Amino acid sequence: MIGKFRSLFIIIMIPIIIVFWEYVKSVSIFLNKKFDSEFLISSTSLIISLLIPIAIMLLDSKQSDNSSENKWTQKVLKKQIIHFKDILNYVIIIFLLLIISRLFPQLTIFTIGIFLISIYYLIRLIHKYIEWIDIDGLGNTLAIEEQKALLTSPKYSLNEQAFYWQLFIDYACSQNKNSSLFNPNIFYNVWEKAAKNYKDQSSYQFYGFCNLLASNIPELKLNYDSAFDEKFYKHCVERSIKEENSKRNWRILTAVLTSCVEKDASKNTESFVYYRAINTLDELVNNNLSNIKALNYINRQFMNCLLSCKYPYSQELDSTNFQIRSKYFLDSYSDSFYQTISLMQQFIRCARRHEYHSSMDTSINMLFPGADGITIGRLDYLIECIWNSFNSYGANQNLAINLFNIVNGVPKFGRISTSPNEETDISNLDSDELKKIQEKSYLESIKIYAYFYKKCGWNNSFKNYLKKVINIMESDSYIKLLKEKQNAQYLNDISRVYRNILTDFLKYLSN
Repeated sequence: MIGKFRSLFIIIMIPIIIVFWEYVKSVSIFLNKKFDSEFLISSTSLIISLLIPIAIMLLDSKQSDNSSENKWTQKVLKKQIIHFKDILNYVIIIFLLLIISRLFPQLTIFTIGIFLISIYYLIRLIHKYIEWIDIDGLGNTLAIEEQKALLTSPKYSLNEQAFYWQLFIDYACSQNKNSSLFNPNIFYNVWEKAAKNYKDQSSYQFYGFCNLLASNIPELKLNYDSAFDEKFYKHCVERSIKEENSKRNWRILTAVLTSCVEKDASKNTESFVYYRAINTLDELVNNNLSNIKALNYINRQFMNCLLSCKYPYSQELDSTNFQIRSKYFLDSYSDSFYQTISLMQQFIRCARRHEYHSSMDTSINMLFPGADGITIGRLDYLIECIWNSFNSYGANQNLAINLFNIVNGVPKFGRISTSPNEETDISNLDSDELKKIQEKSYLESIKIYAYFYKKCGWNNSFKNYLKKVINIMESDSYIKLLKEKQNAQYLNDISRVYRNILTDFLKYLSN
């Protein structure tokens, strides 16, 4: 039944198609007589004669004293506005239409239709050129949209896109720009959109794209005199944590942005960049409280920022996850447990490597608000030195000499401390109350290290070595060695302080 209807349909449609074709041929022949090739050629020549001088005028009108801006402007005009390739394509199409119209006059109705469409697009280009001649600089809304399109469009190859970004970043590193495109938030949003064109973000190409931005961030001259944006910083840290295959690429960006925070915090009394970074990192900690690897990475960024801060009192840490108290180590089921372990690990790692400056002690006092910063510095110094001695060849030989060298040395931090700690106001305390608070702060310092190392699984052999160290510091031979030195009184006093610190540390470590 269906086959009969199909046959009937074909029989009906064949004469209709024949009639329609005869009509098209007659109209095409009529049009071919009315519109000769000379008319088409002259129309096209008129349009091209307008296009070329206006395009040249447009290129010449966008010149400035800034060479980086000139290169970027010329590229935007050629790729997004003038479209030299499109003009050439339209001319070729019109040329082909003329040939087809001569060879097949019965197709003239189609060739004229395509010709008119081509002319329409060429006229639109003329209108666009004239519109752009009136635009002053690259800060206009229309100009910004064209720049965004050039930087993010997937129609360009990745190599082309990287080249355009190089030109744009060179312009971004120059002075005297007036464009919302250089608002840090907008700038990095455009970069993120461009990054999505890299389907394989673990590739060497994407590494080069990230490195291009990272290597230029310190020189970027964005609005508000800052190349830092907390949303982009958060985005980079999150990708560094979550993207296993491409984390190398994101971490080079994170490292550079963290260094921007360090630089700003080391110079400015009120570092707004530092404040924004700390809030961003604190939010990331809240999102990763059970992920120790993520916490280690986040806390490392925080610690580098904190230890670089020259005016740490400008921002308190009370309402953040970035404070360490001994009681936080006792409850392994609390939300803050893993964060405390991680924060302590990164503190020890970063503080021992960081170049010392006096404000660094103030930062450490804020990190341990209930502890005594000087005791923290001394205990950390003793643990590091004794651990290195314990792991060295011949650890038990010449131990007294090694201890003398340790006592004669200087802790890497903890040279300045508030009395008795960061969170206590001593203005209304009498001498007995002050003494009690000082003792409490001292024990808090000891407990923090003892509880931390207990949770990390301190080995018994080192405990025994620590006992031996304490015994030697109490021995007559060691005391005699100190008396032979020129500054004997000082060495004897500081040895007694160090011995007491190690004794109390071992006590809480063993409980």
